[in-house]
Amino acid sequence: MFINFNRRSVISSKQKKKIGSIIVLVLLLLGAMTALMVNENSKNTITFTANGQTEQVQTHAKTVNAFLKEQNVDFGEHDYIFPSVNQSIHGDMAIEWAQAEQYAISLEDKKITAWATSNRVKDILEKADVTLSEHERVTPGLSEKAQAHIPITIESIEANVDQQAAGRHESASAN
Repeated sequence: MFINFNRRSVISSKQKKKIGSIIVLVLLLLGAMTALMVNENSKNTITFTANGQTEQVQTHAKTVNAFLKEQNVDFGEHDYIFPSVNQSIHGDMAIEWAQAEQYAISLEDKKITAWATSNRVKDILEKADVTLSEHERVTPGLSEKAQAHIPITIESIEANVDQQAAGRHESASAN
């Protein structure tokens, strides 16, 4: 068996260039797909709860702060964030954010404000360090939900009874 080196190749040089280009293109595509898969698989899965709504989010963020910015969360100093914004993200974890609202409290002649993430009156008064006595009434009630644009009113029951008695006394003397 002799090999004839003078014989012309079955594949032309044009075809060799095309095949070479196709091989390079396939290798580039395989490399890009591999890099994309490695990138996607290296993301952490975060169970993100924002104002009571939970979703699963993939991220490369390194800290809770970076994650919140990635999610376009504009958090304030009174908001509830767990874990803290400086916490590193490692593996799959849960992050919770609840936006605080400012509530007005009217206490006799005094007006105060409190920031709270809960809209339950009892929780808002706790945040404001307001303790009710047995002679005070709060509107809306302690277990009810407050609205940020409507003040929570605390009034003395004794003062209210005195005012009603004075009103009855005035109407009796007018007759």
